[in-house]
Amino acid sequence: MGTRLGRAVVAAIGPITADTAHGHGLPVEVVAREHTVGGLIEALERHFGAEPGRPGGV
Repeated sequence: MGTRLGRAVVAAIGPITADTAHGHGLPVEVVAREHTVGGLIEALERHFGAEPGRPGGV
């Protein structure tokens, strides 16, 4: 694919999405434990060092 993502963080809502992204050459760094939008947000908060559910983290 030859993507140029720079410092972008690739996140997936679940393992199937992560596997598909990997198959297209994307370096998935974050996968949600709970496969919902809320779970994805919490995974990103954890990744960036914020306490999940607290405002002003990311």
